[in-house]
Amino acid sequence: MAEFSNLTQEQLYQMLTFVLSGDNEKIKEATHVLKVYTKSVNCIGPLALVISQNENQQFRHLAGVLLKRNMAANYDKLDATAQTQLKQLLLERFFAEPINPIRTSIGSLIGTIAIQTLGDNKWPELFQVLQNQTAKNQDIVTRQRGLMLLALIFDYSGDSLKPFYSVFYPFFIENLQDGDKQIRVQTVKCLISLFDNIEHMNKQEAQQYKTLVEPILRFVDQCIKEGDEDNAYHCFDAFGYLAESKLTILDTHLGMIVEYAASQNLLLNPKCSSKFKECVLDLIDNVVEYHKKVLNKNPTLLKQLIECLSLVVAQPYTEEELTQDEDPLQDVTLWLLESLVIGLGKKKTLFGLFLETIIKLIDSGDVNQMNAGFLIFGAITEGLQDQIRRQLQNPIMNVIIPKGLKDERTAVRGAAIKCLSYFSEWLCPEILTYDQVVIPEMINCLKSQDHKIYEKALLTIDIFAENMESDKIIPYMQTLLPSLVQLFLQQTTTFIARRHCLSSIGSIIVSSKEAFATYLKDVSELLLQVLKEKDTPEVMSIKSEAIQVFGTIAESFKSNLEVQSQLITPLAPQIYELLTKHEDFEIREACLAFFYNMAAAQGEQFAPIFTQIISYTMKLAESKEGISYDKEKKEFSLDTDSEDDNQQGPMRVKVTQMDEKAAAIHALGQFALSVPQQFGQYFKPTFDILDETVDFFYDNIRIQTLQCYRDLIEGYALFRHNGVLPKVQLGLPAIENLDAEFLTFLQTDVMQKLIRVIAEDESYECAALAIDVIDHLTKKLGPQFVYKNLDDLAKVITLVLIKKIKCLGADLDSEGEEEENDSDMNLNVLENLTDLIPTLAKNLKNGFVLFFREIYPYLIGNLNKNKEIDDIICTVGCLAQIFEYEPSLILECQQIAIPFLLNTVPTIGDQELNRNAAYALATYCEFGPQNDVASALPQIIQTLTNIYTSATTYREAAENATAAVCRILIRFPQALPLETTLDHILAQLPFKGDVEENFTGLRFLVHLGNTLPDLITPRMEQVIKLLLDSLIQKEHYKLKEEQLNFVVTTVKGLIQNQQYKTVIENIVLNVQDQTQKNRVIALLQ
Repeated sequence: MAEFSNLTQEQLYQMLTFVLSGDNEKIKEATHVLKVYTKSVNCIGPLALVISQNENQQFRHLAGVLLKRNMAANYDKLDATAQTQLKQLLLERFFAEPINPIRTSIGSLIGTIAIQTLGDNKWPELFQVLQNQTAKNQDIVTRQRGLMLLALIFDYSGDSLKPFYSVFYPFFIENLQDGDKQIRVQTVKCLISLFDNIEHMNKQEAQQYKTLVEPILRFVDQCIKEGDEDNAYHCFDAFGYLAESKLTILDTHLGMIVEYAASQNLLLNPKCSSKFKECVLDLIDNVVEYHKKVLNKNPTLLKQLIECLSLVVAQPYTEEELTQDEDPLQDVTLWLLESLVIGLGKKKTLFGLFLETIIKLIDSGDVNQMNAGFLIFGAITEGLQDQIRRQLQNPIMNVIIPKGLKDERTAVRGAAIKCLSYFSEWLCPEILTYDQVVIPEMINCLKSQDHKIYEKALLTIDIFAENMESDKIIPYMQTLLPSLVQLFLQQTTTFIARRHCLSSIGSIIVSSKEAFATYLKDVSELLLQVLKEKDTPEVMSIKSEAIQVFGTIAESFKSNLEVQSQLITPLAPQIYELLTKHEDFEIREACLAFFYNMAAAQGEQFAPIFTQIISYTMKLAESKEGISYDKEKKEFSLDTDSEDDNQQGPMRVKVTQMDEKAAAIHALGQFALSVPQQFGQYFKPTFDILDETVDFFYDNIRIQTLQCYRDLIEGYALFRHNGVLPKVQLGLPAIENLDAEFLTFLQTDVMQKLIRVIAEDESYECAALAIDVIDHLTKKLGPQFVYKNLDDLAKVITLVLIKKIKCLGADLDSEGEEEENDSDMNLNVLENLTDLIPTLAKNLKNGFVLFFREIYPYLIGNLNKNKEIDDIICTVGCLAQIFEYEPSLILECQQIAIPFLLNTVPTIGDQELNRNAAYALATYCEFGPQNDVASALPQIIQTLTNIYTSATTYREAAENATAAVCRILIRFPQALPLETTLDHILAQLPFKGDVEENFTGLRFLVHLGNTLPDLITPRMEQVIKLLLDSLIQKEHYKLKEEQLNFVVTTVKGLIQNQQYKTVIENIVLNVQDQTQKNRVIALLQ
């Protein structure tokens, strides 16, 4: 090999000739020789001579490519004289070279050397040459080449030029206004690379360079008017780097760019191509992600942008857009709108701006604009779901949606149906009240020949069916199920739709339960037929869904011995064979789900097949298959977006196998809960697996590990207590009723792991889930689970509240300005945290007081109108529950909390906040210090009145205000005129929004009956109807066990009165649903 490291000039020319010959054997030989040759420093001189002297342009180009291969490594091996000669030769040849690609290649060599020389000031001549060659007294071609070289140097060694940023600024501002267009073009190309490094500038430099936006925008305008899109594209390439930067001092000038783009100048300019417009949309997307204030602080610009993007969506598709492989501009714009509302969704006026624009589009009557209006409505539903819920009845479902569904034009009707599919996904449960509008329309859509229409209809049916109450879904089953089966069996039905058909059937089973028995035989035969179909990738997806439906049948018919013995149990061997032998991950995952649903249904009767299944599941959970270590590379990486391709890095991972491992871990937790006695010997090995996976690199495995910890611990408690959880003992000192060894393991190992995950895990889903696990297990096991870790728990809660945990930690940019956190991440974690804190208050009782004092200063810090609205909402809700569970703390909180609720909350004007504020005032009035509450009562009642009257589109806020009045009148009966207030309250009961507050209303009525019978007696029949309704439709009232017992005791007491007994008997006898009737009779016996 050594003989190839030093070639004669003749040998070198021969190898270059071989490479260019087209002869594969000669190319192979030359490639082998030149690979060795270019690693040697000896190659630099001969190749440089080829570049500078050879007349054959192919030789010159190839020499440049070869020389670049190892220039970074070889340059330092040259002596000082050779280095000087090389630099001089390359500079001279760059300006003399007539062929542009060769000149670019030489420029890249200069850039490579610049990386190693500029930082130490070892090439001052370079700047002198650049200054001379770009001077205004030079000819245009020389100046252009000088700027081209500067752009290449910035591209290759931008960081090395950092000390010279301020020096270059006057040069750039002057050249952007040069009379020659090509000079301006080359200047912009320089700035592309420079803006890529703008985050490394100091504040003064960034302030300087952002002023270049205006002259670049003027150049963009000139290019667009001249039809020169290529150079306009270069300008937006430069702007793109500014938008990707997180420097907030760029915001004002980024606003100028957005304002220019969102107009007839660009996005609405029919002369601009879709490709160029996509580049502009990418820039706007970066502004939304990194510079929210550009739009949040400028409502005029935001309105202009929304209107502009909506008109882009409304543009008709061209034939070219429909036939090309890339996504049409309209679809890209819809995705941008979706990102925009998710990014800016907390801005109060955002939905109003969208609604105004959407109504204008739909009212236009134009097919394209109406189509766009419904598509935009669907796209914004996820990000604006709370605001949409508040106006769902009017004007959305009563006015807007019917216009689309009644329209005879396919495009408009299809868009309205697509919009409803988004509503069904994001607006449950509110959207379910419109089943009579939605379901019949979706059933009609199943007959459509357009696959896009029936696929969206299936998605809507699936979500509705899964979430509807049984009495709501049953009336549709006779029409709906045959339609689903017919669509499934049609030859032309897409595979996606066939899978959705089965999923919808599964959802109907979940909701209808035993009422599905009439259809069970036919559906089971259909599913069994699916399992016999020949495997293809599409069919395997449908098979996995069929197995999932069988699991749903097992769980839904758990009390039907005939179904279990004649359908589910005989099916188990076939499903087990698929689990252990089938290669498709989805099918194996579905098999696991089938078995843990079967276990949940059959309990300890699941025994005959359990050992085989659990052994195989343990094997999958322990598996390291799909992971291998590359010894040559020392760092770890994982591309979680890849499919089954091996990751090109030191650790090679098949993501599918990681998900299978995660599914197995999840199944272990489900088995432990479903059949704890049979699972007994597997608890310890499963905990051992979790010990290894709690810090696993793959997010989904960590998530499933945390869920498995929750299920496994609860399952173990069931195992040790004969299938019944020990009664929770509230308060400290904690009463320990779990075995000592296991309890020590929970306190010293599991709790510490959970606290560490909250503080250190980079995934906010994992941090939020760890909080939820602590919350769940504290509810299930009581204070014994947490009490030995309260100091550490208080510390980590404090870190969450000040957003200093790893998944939420605010980074600092180069100027020390705090980067905006993702509010959705904050909300996910904070919601779980503000659920956990009241759980601790309820379980620790007096023992919570000292703990609360540790976190109180940080929690109460969220009661500030400048905080994120979600932070305020969660905190107010948290304090409301603390007031109820540990009233002794009200005295410590009231000086800050009550003035905030009475004075600041009304000025914020958020309905969700008003709801929680009403609840907090309710618990304060019921449990707060008598004299303090009494003195504040007039203002409290006025605040509640304002909350009620302003809640025109948000029922829950009004109902919480009414429930608060109920609590006030129980304690302070003289606070309001009782007779008129009572009639007002009775008119609102039962609450249909915040149903959990219904018990407050019932408790108030019973209290009045006991204390002021003369007031309640004339209304007793209405009161009895409400009390019985809470027993008849127990699921609609969500009564807890002690609340249900209270109602039952009250009704039993009323039965002693013959007059009331007759009323009660008549109401019960008229209950149509036999199951409900039997349940009420059993309760009252």
